[in-house]
Amino acid sequence: MRVRLRSRRGNLLVLIMVVIAFIVVPVLIVQSQLGLYFVDKDRASSVVEAACLVAANDLSRIVVADPHFGYVSLSNFAPVGRATLARD
Repeated sequence: MRVRLRSRRGNLLVLIMVVIAFIVVPVLIVQSQLGLYFVDKDRASSVVEAACLVAANDLSRIVVADPHFGYVSLSNFAPVGRATLARD
């Protein structure tokens, strides 16, 4: 009686497909999500920096009339010109 063995042809293809399906594809998905995360983080950082610059610009328009020192601004610039629109 002759025992017939299965053909071993094609087993490597199945192993390669399993490795691709369970290792390579999830790694690519995680990598793409991390890339999107860093892009969004940079955009959010830019928006926050722009808002801070606008707030600092608005703070520089505040001027206080002090009896001892005259007009005092909350910035490093002199409180002169039309840019100082805030009232005391």
